[in-house]
Amino acid sequence: MIVISNVCSNRYWEKLFKMILEECNAFQVVFPNGEVDPENPLMGGKDFFQTISTKVTVSNIMDDASEYNGSLNEEIRQKFILYMKSSFIGEKPLLWYFRLLKDEKVYLTCEDFSVCILEENEGIKSLLKIMELIRKNKLVFEGKVY
Repeated sequence: MIVISNVCSNRYWEKLFKMILEECNAFQVVFPNGEVDPENPLMGGKDFFQTISTKVTVSNIMDDASEYNGSLNEEIRQKFILYMKSSFIGEKPLLWYFRLLKDEKVYLTCEDFSVCILEENEGIKSLLKIMELIRKNKLVFEGKVY
């Protein structure tokens, strides 16, 4: 796995996020249970995801929370971009925890607002090659070789 410890300061983040979002076909988003509270930063986007999710399960990420699952379409992709837009300019995004998946395989996990985990699968590797972050079969990312 590849960990980006702070997407808000990563120069590749916006392009990488948008490419993965376009490639994926499903999402999982975690929110605390209960009414939406504007004072609680973990609730950003909950109103939207409650209305469009096709499956809600108990979260194993945190106690007293639910995981909202569904398929990605253009409207939902645009909402993800909107909710993450501030991270493209160095600020904390609105979404606290989510995953993007393709054919039930996790491609990206974003947790604690700005920590991104990329799964090392062929789909991610091909996207990184397109972005020219793989050179001579080695991943070169943020000064590290994987």
